[in-house]
Amino acid sequence: MPSPHKLAFDPVRRRLFVANGRDGVVEVFGSDLSHVATIPVGAKPDTGALDPVARLFYVSSRAGGADATTSRISAISLDTLRVVRSFDVPATTLKGLVLDRAGQRLFVSMRDRNAIGVIELAGGQVSVWTSKDLNRNVPLVLDATSGRLFVGSREPGRLVVLDARDGRQIQTLPATETADSMSWDADRRLLLVSGDTGVSRYRVAPDGTATWLGTDGALVGKTSLYVPALRRFYLLRPRKGAVDAALQVYAVGL
Repeated sequence: MPSPHKLAFDPVRRRLFVANGRDGVVEVFGSDLSHVATIPVGAKPDTGALDPVARLFYVSSRAGGADATTSRISAISLDTLRVVRSFDVPATTLKGLVLDRAGQRLFVSMRDRNAIGVIELAGGQVSVWTSKDLNRNVPLVLDATSGRLFVGSREPGRLVVLDARDGRQIQTLPATETADSMSWDADRRLLLVSGDTGVSRYRVAPDGTATWLGTDGALVGKTSLYVPALRRFYLLRPRKGAVDAALQVYAVGL
């Protein structure tokens, strides 16, 4: 595949969904990687979120062709492999889509608008939250327990904490620059953010207050994934000079 972006796995039917950024489609593969379906969604599909309860995969794209200045979030049925609903979003570049299952909302970073889009799933309404410290924001994590939305902001690197009820800014903390991936361990209350200048770590109190534990500059790479059950952190190190690209795996002790 020429330009894979968001991946999501449906364990019920054992299918892998891949946003194909070049061709404007979502490709679906079986557990043996045999091709199952191609689902058109719009130009430049990128971020996404899986809802295993509603049996939907939400994926962002442009609202039409590659030159469109607005975006769309398509809801794909995990069972019929068809787009069953879509939401238009007033931004060109969408990143960091997350699902608020209890509130029946989607949160998405509107990077070109330095804002957060909030989509009400019941009625389809879209609202926009702005905050003074958001800039070219990308990754998002929702802590459903405390009702806090964590946002990775860029230039400078910051972690911005918003009240998920109304978008009110609660905290701003230092973070790696060009934050691109964010992982959350709800049981250990640990937040990890990866970017161009290292991996930033935060401890989050039950009330949602975040404490910055530092940024490890030796762990450089924008794309990462933390698996809480294994306590393993997977980081894609980019190629730089004579240093080859690599998948690095770390044990997380905190």
